[in-house]
Amino acid sequence: MYVVVRLPNGRTLQESVDTNDDKRSVRFDLRSPHEWLQWVAPFQSLDHLRDGSETDPFSRRRIGRVWMTLWSLNDGRWQSKPLEVASRDADPNGMQQVTIDVPNNPHLLQVGGDEVGWRLVTLPPDQTVRVALTRSPRRGGDSIDITIARKQADNEIILSYLREGAISEANTLAETLDIANQLLKDKIEDPISAAAAGYVLLRNNKLTERQAWVRNLMDWFPALADGAIIAAALTARLDGTAEKTIRDYIKTALDRGLPIFSIGADMLLQTMAAVHGGDDEKKGFHQSYLALQAYVRAAVPVGPYFAFEGFSPAEPTWVSVFGPQDNPGFGLEADGSTPRGQLVYSRPTSIRGRYGHTVVQLPRAPVGTSAESAMTRAIASQPALLPSSDAPAVEIRRVRGRQLSGRLLLSETTFLSHLSAPATNPVLGLGDRDGGPHSKPRRAASKETRDQVPTAAGSSPQRQSERYWREQRETNALTMFDE
Repeated sequence: MYVVVRLPNGRTLQESVDTNDDKRSVRFDLRSPHEWLQWVAPFQSLDHLRDGSETDPFSRRRIGRVWMTLWSLNDGRWQSKPLEVASRDADPNGMQQVTIDVPNNPHLLQVGGDEVGWRLVTLPPDQTVRVALTRSPRRGGDSIDITIARKQADNEIILSYLREGAISEANTLAETLDIANQLLKDKIEDPISAAAAGYVLLRNNKLTERQAWVRNLMDWFPALADGAIIAAALTARLDGTAEKTIRDYIKTALDRGLPIFSIGADMLLQTMAAVHGGDDEKKGFHQSYLALQAYVRAAVPVGPYFAFEGFSPAEPTWVSVFGPQDNPGFGLEADGSTPRGQLVYSRPTSIRGRYGHTVVQLPRAPVGTSAESAMTRAIASQPALLPSSDAPAVEIRRVRGRQLSGRLLLSETTFLSHLSAPATNPVLGLGDRDGGPHSKPRRAASKETRDQVPTAAGSSPQRQSERYWREQRETNALTMFDE
């Protein structure tokens, strides 16, 4: 008989077993070049890093410079902090591992490099976390693979299966969900595993009779947004639930920062969409909805943890950014020396996002090849066709100043921007729910006000502008590779 297993990284392993005995065990060899990297093997293939696996060492892909910055959320305000490494292991063949003791509050780890797209990954609070950076076997894409897990990674493996939609594999690992049920019950000993178990049970519709356990997960662990996300999603599925209760849970989740697990971001967005009031929705909720949409669209896979491409915790991006922490770019053209530019759609400055206490810079969408061709034809026809409200003039302009990307080769176009222009409400383009057509429009907050996050004492700290995020990123960056 043959036994076949599918790993979270997509690999399939097969071994034969003698069925003459009633019970037999099968051991699969997940090979690793070092014992300290063995935990990475279920998530990433390490075969190309073993001794002798590369016949020509000079053909190995260049990694370039790679850096990391640690971000911490305190009193609703994100700021960088020195990355204190508990231990560090390295191999000159392109392997690095650091161990980080994460405090009991929300943290994001940002990783970027010359050939590594900038991304920020949530870290589980109050845990010892291992971060592995290993040379990629691919010729294209990022030059390294990033793997993050706690020392006890069993439930992260379950969540990795769920992220890929392979629920049957996760159920097999959990042995009919009994383990997940016990983990949720034992939330005091391990709240991270309890949150993972909550997602497993909710996805399998096995959480209805565990409402008290879910509320306790939310109430007892304020550093975890996931407990409130699970509570909101579960409550939204129950008949006869007041919408206010769901919205209260959503607000709690937003105020606590981003979810630990990637499945949580998707689930929170689905729950917010279920209760969104459309044109009648309140400004604050809609701003949070726009911010979460931006994060989810910017999401990239890093195991079970939520990760997104971005310049900072408040600046998700929908295009990949590369380079040192102090010199972002879009990579190089095919000649290997010319910096690549990026064309994006313009976005009305009156449309804003806010996630909890953080003002989020909503990204501009990249212009695809087919749309760029249509835009070129529109520009060519402008001398013959005068602009109108239905077909305004098309303009391409360089993005400059304090618009997130002062040193990037970023240009924006007004092509199709008339389709997304705000309507009656000057902030969101939504109707004013406080009055009729003659009511006064809401005034947008001044730039000095909207970019500040009040401290607990009520004073206004340094404004979280593009300059603030850039200086925070650069100040505490730690170089991991430089080849």
